[in-house]
Amino acid sequence: MSSAKTSRPLTPGEIALARSVFADDIDYRQVRIHARNYVFWQGAGYIITPNGQMYLGRRLRHYTDFSAAGIQIQAFFIHEMTHVWQHQHGVNVLCKGLGEQIRHFLGFNQYRYRLEPGKPLTAYKLEQQGDIMRDLFLAQLGQPTPYDAAAYVAMTGAPARGRSIGITQLDAVDLANNVADHPGTDGESVHKDGSQ
Repeated sequence: MSSAKTSRPLTPGEIALARSVFADDIDYRQVRIHARNYVFWQGAGYIITPNGQMYLGRRLRHYTDFSAAGIQIQAFFIHEMTHVWQHQHGVNVLCKGLGEQIRHFLGFNQYRYRLEPGKPLTAYKLEQQGDIMRDLFLAQLGQPTPYDAAAYVAMTGAPARGRSIGITQLDAVDLANNVADHPGTDGESVHKDGSQ
């Protein structure tokens, strides 16, 4: 199979979806989605985004436009676009992510997060950043998340949905009021498939 048949650029809908969270902080022309594994042991339901490109596991290859998928799949796409954003802003996602995944498989959850007053997005682990941006997307659509939309907007410096969101302006803001409003969640993030 030629690479033209196994990879594609982002669709206009996917660009619009990502832009709703990342504004112009990503060069969308550089992103390709590959309908193949990045590594042979990649799980069928996983996307790996180590180098600014997405590699789809076998069960996800039928998605030809993530913006036309259900909201949970769109949120999954936003999580992965966070890794694109990280890569394009100088993070070695492959090396740093590999270390985080090793710790995750050893039982140390790399996805669970707690929004902390004054802690900027970039101070969180890579997978936590992905889940925070995923949850920002979901919260702005009124979906259940560990914190309300205002907490995510304050944390990322993002204005309300429907306006440009510039996450490069990551002001360390006081989230104490937003965090205090959510007793019992302990700020834990659980993947929508039930994993932590």
